[in-house]
Amino acid sequence: MKFESLFLGFYMMLSRIFFFVFKMVLVVVCSLLFSAQVQSAENHLSDLWELLKAKEYKEPSNDEMKWATQLFHQAMDKNSQSINNKAAIASDLFIEELVDGTLSKLLIIRETAQKLNGRGLFVMRPDGNGILLQAPHGYMDVYTGKLVSQMMQEQNYSALSVNSVPRRYKKNKKWVNADMAHLTSTYFYLWSQIFAEKFPSGQIIQLHGFNNKNRSTTKNVDMILSNGTQFVDVPLLKQAQCLKNWLGESRVLVYPREIKILGATSNSIGSLLRDKKFTDFKHYEMSLDLRKRLVNESESRKILTNCITMSA
Repeated sequence: MKFESLFLGFYMMLSRIFFFVFKMVLVVVCSLLFSAQVQSAENHLSDLWELLKAKEYKEPSNDEMKWATQLFHQAMDKNSQSINNKAAIASDLFIEELVDGTLSKLLIIRETAQKLNGRGLFVMRPDGNGILLQAPHGYMDVYTGKLVSQMMQEQNYSALSVNSVPRRYKKNKKWVNADMAHLTSTYFYLWSQIFAEKFPSGQIIQLHGFNNKNRSTTKNVDMILSNGTQFVDVPLLKQAQCLKNWLGESRVLVYPREIKILGATSNSIGSLLRDKKFTDFKHYEMSLDLRKRLVNESESRKILTNCITMSA
């Protein structure tokens, strides 16, 4: 009986080891297959982002958030020599590198192909300009997800975060909230927090979309700029003037000085950053026509980047 118990225990241990190894191999194989899909699309971040689209959002567990915290710190640490793959696996994330059009190395952190929980796409450029680009509603604010992906790959931005699930969807006939600009227990929120810690003098820019045809006050407006507060600062005014010079004085408005709506005052990322004394958060609302123009015209994207970086 003692021998049988030992044999059974040994068998159970081997079974667990085999299952763990099989799971790790499966993750790697599926991720490589997924990467091959992206390679065929010339490594465009926007194509990768489209492939990551999830149907539902699954909030990370406390343990997953702890591992993701370690992973994100390493990704943003210029002195880090390596990334902890254990942290990536434990947080259900996959790491890969890409050389972009500027010949910079991009570190990409994303979900694996066989396990899409809508937790987002995150990209880091170690030698970037200290600016984090965000699109928390990349799908529903049409073109914003593609736009920030293009800008990240073409220009010298330090970091990117894009949502990978619709901001709201129906499940069992009930609406589910997956709004990355208002939830807090998310990788999107965590990425913003760690960026603010690593780049205290940096800038975070959120791109959103609004329907300018819905209100008479916005009928001829292409952009509404704010910093998430009731107070206008000098960097915001500099960016606004640059954009006014490009699009037209009356087509770019600043909240709350020139318009009283869409000021991002309830934005969870903005609130987090203010609590951390991070002062350079910008919120851009853009009309559909402008978004469409930006994704189709590389020169327009360069102008937008020039206006963003002039106050950085």
